[in-house]
Amino acid sequence: MRVLFIIVFIWPFVAFAQKQSAENTVRFSANFSTYLKYDNNLGTHFLGDATEAKFPGFGFQFDFLKYQNLKFGLGVEFMPYDVVDITMAGNIDKTDTRAYFGKFLYEIKLGESWRIAPNLGIGSSIVRQKTSTTNLDSFKGIKYYAGTNITYKLTEVIGLFLGVNYAFAKYNVNTAEAFESYFRNSTQMQILFGLSFTVPNKK
Repeated sequence: MRVLFIIVFIWPFVAFAQKQSAENTVRFSANFSTYLKYDNNLGTHFLGDATEAKFPGFGFQFDFLKYQNLKFGLGVEFMPYDVVDITMAGNIDKTDTRAYFGKFLYEIKLGESWRIAPNLGIGSSIVRQKTSTTNLDSFKGIKYYAGTNITYKLTEVIGLFLGVNYAFAKYNVNTAEAFESYFRNSTQMQILFGLSFTVPNKK
């Protein structure tokens, strides 16, 4: 009888403690996102005045670490641009940007199907310039992200998501001091739309 008492009344507390312990550790949790994107340039800077984003750009992100509701992932994205002001761009015909980044996301459940995930990120950004036949100079910089994703879960595995990011980049460009801010800085509002794929946790 004493053993039965221990099993019936003590075991739920042990199980709960084990669950809490599991939730309070960093663990592997796989979520893949692939998306189309559009970058809307904000403010006055070289990339915004001389070029215009050419829809669609695209990106991919893999979130693989989770601590409670906090997730961390790595991603890559690409955005092509058309030259719209040849007086600013010179002999450049096309431009594109590539970014490699890491992001922290805090996922909040809104009912059974909806998720909202504010996020912060940082990464490396590369601007490549080229003519129709030749690759010209490229320059690199650091890119910072702040945004939110809203996901609708179609199933346990697949979801549709819409994201909005504010992105600020600071590039390493050699130019006169008076023009440093204009050529080195870039601010954008990014719109993302895509699919997410979650690998269910083993139960």
